[in-house]
Amino acid sequence: MTNQYLSLSTTSLWTRLKVGLLMSLVLGISACSSTNESNSDIHAGQKYEVFLEDKSGNTINIGFVEKQGNKYNFERDDSKFKDFFLSMKEMKCLEGAEILCHIHYPYPQNDVTEQNNSVWLSHELLFMYKRANQFGARLRQGVYFELVPDGEGFKGVAYSLDLDDLASPPDNLSIPPINTDELELLEVDERWLPYLKIKQM
Repeated sequence: MTNQYLSLSTTSLWTRLKVGLLMSLVLGISACSSTNESNSDIHAGQKYEVFLEDKSGNTINIGFVEKQGNKYNFERDDSKFKDFFLSMKEMKCLEGAEILCHIHYPYPQNDVTEQNNSVWLSHELLFMYKRANQFGARLRQGVYFELVPDGEGFKGVAYSLDLDDLASPPDNLSIPPINTDELELLEVDERWLPYLKIKQM
């Protein structure tokens, strides 16, 4: 009787342990999902700092972004940028191992109504790079950062973009025209600032 009782008690204990472990796992997954979901968009009323990052992890704080209504708004810190006059246009550019100029998306931004719609945010953070010995603006040397949530905000890696493709407005202004499926990753080893990070202030 004693051995049978111990056997039943051990079985019951093991069953409870398994159930407890399973519940912990489920709750842990739910918590992670909630955390990722809560950081998968810019929250209204909160400001997020925007950083460009080089291959060694050094960063430059270039401004902040916030959601105003249902639109993203990037406020550039012009104290970090220099004025360049390239191809008859004045541009705000960072100067270092190469020159990196911020390019405004030239068309209205559609209302951001979908959760995790960081594509419109990427459109606010377009750039063009050029080497110091290159003459004029090189619009085919555009930079587009694909953004993904990382638990603290967003992180992005640079894709190559021909900015001439934005010379004409898209047929449907409500759809972001830039799609990374049609772009190639930039040569990270050859670029000065191939990464972008966004963190809540």
